Amino acid sequence: MLAILTTGHVFDMTVLTTGSNRFTIVDPCQILRWVLTRKVPARAFLIAHNHPAGDPNPSEQDIDATKQVQAAARVLQVTLYDHIILGQGKTFVSLASDTRLFLQAPPEYACLSS
Repeated sequence: MLAILTTGHVFDMTVLTTGSNRFTIVDPCQILRWVLTRKVPARAFLIAHNHPAGDPNPSEQDIDATKQVQAAARVLQVTLYDHIILGQGKTFVSLASDTRLFLQAPPEYACLSS
């Protein structure tokens, strides 16, 4: 997970769970507790995980988990910028590009620009 300032800069990151080669537990309460208890509470965050089999395409469980985290974040007025799924090598899928889940365009991540 990455905590993001309103400027778009990442200011904190952590690993909340380590799963098996089949699944991991995604707990919106645990995610938002971490986001809101930083020295400077984050106003936005992104979550990421890998698919050990190498295919970065989201599963139904990935989409459901994203919706749950989004709903909880919305109540607390915190923004989930993206849910990134990492695959084999340098492949990844950004769920922010899925308009069924995210209404706004994907953000420009300051940490990814040179």
